[in-house]
Amino acid sequence: MKATWCALDRASREMRAQQCAAAASEFVVDLEAWGSFGGRARPLFIYALMELGACTLAEAITPGVGIADTLMRHKLYTQLALAIRDLHASQLIHLDIKPQNILLTESGDVRLADLGLATVFD
Repeated sequence: MKATWCALDRASREMRAQQCAAAASEFVVDLEAWGSFGGRARPLFIYALMELGACTLAEAITPGVGIADTLMRHKLYTQLALAIRDLHASQLIHLDIKPQNILLTESGDVRLADLGLATVFD
């Protein structure tokens, strides 16, 4: 049972980090709402309602080619750098940036996701 509570604590920390990050940057997945249910002292479930991306960067990369469109590559790199800058300005470090954690909207904008390993620095 202890492992379950540890997992819920981690999920709760991740939701708080996601909420802070989304408030800091337009290029982080927006956390619309989150909460828990099943008990006041010890919740049984944590839920999150987040912005949905069209796909991940991993899904958008053409094998052996990458992102062929130069302007699109520039836009992705710029928005990812801005997301990281905004996180760092809010004293958050993501610690798990990879193509699977970079979502793309329908218009091709970056949304950094999955702050499960994020940490706060002073």
